[in-house]
Amino acid sequence: MVHFLFGLIYAMMLAVSIFNFKNKAETNDYIHSLPIKRTTIFSSGIFVGIIAIIVPALITSVILLLEQPVLTFDLSVQHIIIWVSFVIFAQILMFFLSVLAGMFVNSITLHIEMILILLFLPFLLWLSIVFNASTFFDGLAVYSRFGFTELIKPVRETSLMMYLFETFTSYYFPKGKMIIWAVIGIAMLILASVLYKVRKNERVNKPFNFPVIYYVLVVLLTLLGTLFLSSAISFILPEIKNLSFMIILLSAVVSYVFVLMFMQDTVRIKFRKKELIITIVSMIVFFVGFFILWGRYVSYLPDESQIEGVYFNNGTAINNTHIEDLDVLDSKYMFDDDKETIKDVRNLHKDIIDSNQKADVNNSLYTVNISYLLKNGKVVTREYNQIDANSELGKEILNSKIPSYTKDKDLLYKIKEDKLKSLQNMNIGIYNFSYQDISLKEFRMFAKDYKNKMPEFSKKNSIFTETGVINVDIYSADNYNGYSGAATLYNPALQQFLKNKEFSFEDYNYNSLVEIDLNGVDDKHQLFEELSTISYKEFKKKYNVKELDESEKAEKINELNDFNFNPEGNTLYIFTDIPYSDNDVIPYIELSIVLD
Repeated sequence: MVHFLFGLIYAMMLAVSIFNFKNKAETNDYIHSLPIKRTTIFSSGIFVGIIAIIVPALITSVILLLEQPVLTFDLSVQHIIIWVSFVIFAQILMFFLSVLAGMFVNSITLHIEMILILLFLPFLLWLSIVFNASTFFDGLAVYSRFGFTELIKPVRETSLMMYLFETFTSYYFPKGKMIIWAVIGIAMLILASVLYKVRKNERVNKPFNFPVIYYVLVVLLTLLGTLFLSSAISFILPEIKNLSFMIILLSAVVSYVFVLMFMQDTVRIKFRKKELIITIVSMIVFFVGFFILWGRYVSYLPDESQIEGVYFNNGTAINNTHIEDLDVLDSKYMFDDDKETIKDVRNLHKDIIDSNQKADVNNSLYTVNISYLLKNGKVVTREYNQIDANSELGKEILNSKIPSYTKDKDLLYKIKEDKLKSLQNMNIGIYNFSYQDISLKEFRMFAKDYKNKMPEFSKKNSIFTETGVINVDIYSADNYNGYSGAATLYNPALQQFLKNKEFSFEDYNYNSLVEIDLNGVDDKHQLFEELSTISYKEFKKKYNVKELDESEKAEKINELNDFNFNPEGNTLYIFTDIPYSDNDVIPYIELSIVLD
């Protein structure tokens, strides 16, 4: 990775040094006074640069080939050829982009700045737009991996740096993308050639060859600064973010002044009427579009007929992970295709959109995540962090009868074990099983057994959907892919596996072990609702709760280690982090399970 990064910097500085002659008036005039066409001058510089990239890469590959017999790790000839080919390809792309950047400016410092702007400005600008939108609109999934990946997709798939580093680190070289970037590279080279031809020598002492570039950069950099500054102010002072117009106006003024400080070639800042008008008009147009389009984005509700499945998490569920890897996981993993559940989630989502409420920071719900799997294969994800826990909507969300756990959210049930090429390790609850503890062959047998022994249950069975759920993480040695989800301890295959591996509940980090008698509890769903919505003190008054002392804990832990769990049982055990003395808080449930 370090070699690759230095290679890109080398290609960048190569372009800067080869075409630096155009930045000095004397050298520029001399070169262009010679009876040589500009096309020839330009192509000669490109030829020298390409040779200077290819030769060192080939020398390095020859050295690797000579060292191959004595290396302590496996490195085939094929790997070396693929590596050197991509390194050359990446460096040439960087060289072409750097040459193009230099055609806009007339100083070595601005040349480097333009390279960085072309490389990072689109990504940073879009990132700042997304985070700024998340401060003014509730609904953007910026805190979940899947949702954030979808939000940055426009620049993730069009950024040269993202492409180069993702490709290099994953060691996966799709031909389609390489062809697209090769075409883009050629287009950059052609554009650089055209700009070099039309460049006027008399502007050699001006910072920019083309005045329009200056105006565009002033607008874009002012916009970038405004977005970052307004996001920072709204994040640090969330109580004033409703004053969005004032925050944006202040951020814009400060950003504009700073941009002029760095973009102008004079000691004193000059406020020119033309650039000021262009900047103001551009900012107004942008922010009008910003609020209209993001308002539509967070208000979007898919039609029920378009929905294939839904994922809902009110912040209290054990799992909040989406995976997009259809080779290893079932296409509907994490998505419930029950029509009644789809309707319930969609209605709840509509209530959230219609409410448009802003909660106090200290009184908001846990993050509410709603995702739709559409019939066209697309996924729509929305995430809400500003719902008042004490409002009618907040209570409706907490008291919803949408199950926390279903088979669709079960990683062991939905994984395609035969497609998993390798197994580095597996986490179940707090236990880590390395490849030495469980081989890939053993895992495949276990996963098949788990599916075959999955108990039949109703999604309305609160005991099954709210208890016995344990976190599962599976890590593949192939590119270190990770798959996260949940599993049910009521599955006999999992019970037997954990028993064979000497899994013990004694190792759980908890303060209290509570025993709840379920006899006489008519509405078990309400019990679980109140367990996550009312204080422990209030909960004890309503239900038959027994706080186990140390000796009783040890006895019950031994009983739990026998794995005789039964969702039809009458006794619920809860591992919680709340000490018995701390009664006025809502308990955090580490694990819950029902025994006979």
